[in-house]
Amino acid sequence: LHIVRWLRLQAYGMEEPGPNDHPVHRHSSGLGFCKKAISFFMPNKLTAWNAISGQGNPTRSIEVNEFIKKVKKK
Repeated sequence: LHIVRWLRLQAYGMEEPGPNDHPVHRHSSGLGFCKKAISFFMPNKLTAWNAISGQGNPTRSIEVNEFIKKVKKK
């Protein structure tokens, strides 16, 4: 998902952080704000993300929410 890759870049400063890297650029609250800002401009913002068909709002995907939870735990 492109949004997860972009959020990783925002939090860690790299697209593929390792297990020992820590989010130093943004915290979970900042990533939540980015997620809401992107979601505002989605044409189907109330529709859940369907990974199989690639339709809906990708900011509501499981991958995005799990990544923000992971950053919050670190």
